[in-house]
Amino acid sequence: MIILPVIPQLVSPDELSVIQLNSGLAFQGFDCQDLDLIDFIKNEALTYQEKALVTTYVCLFRSSPIAFFSVCMDAIRLDPSERANSFGIDKPHKDYPAVKIARLAVVPKFQRRGVGTFLIQMVIGKAVGMSKEVACRFVSVDAYSKSVGFYLRNGFERNIADSSGHNTSLRFDLFPFIASSNK
Repeated sequence: MIILPVIPQLVSPDELSVIQLNSGLAFQGFDCQDLDLIDFIKNEALTYQEKALVTTYVCLFRSSPIAFFSVCMDAIRLDPSERANSFGIDKPHKDYPAVKIARLAVVPKFQRRGVGTFLIQMVIGKAVGMSKEVACRFVSVDAYSKSVGFYLRNGFERNIADSSGHNTSLRFDLFPFIASSNK
């Protein structure tokens, strides 16, 4: 008898809702299996939001929190070859405006079911929309080593000029989306 692996079914975006973090949300049962992220959402996220350090959005499935992401402003440094590849010429500026995914967590039951990708697409959409008012070229993330593959599969690329310490600095170029939204 051959036992085939169980492939988790994707969650339809229609089954998800995303709201900005507020004091009325309860996270007692939220467990993404990362103590730092659990501590952040339960004890720090609201204060960080009130102090304008990050804005956190919570993803709900049937009114229960299953994921969250926090975003903030950022600037990323590009190496000369990255600048030439992105702009066709060697630009004199080393730093470029970005929206940073500061935190992103999904509970295990919903991992590998499209929820994380859905949240990244939300961040990209927010950044493209915002770029009409305030210039923003990239979405950035300093990814845990265990998450690098996830971001690469979602269109991010490694930054050569990486100053993220033990995490991996990645970027997603918004320009194709910005250019097509301006047509």
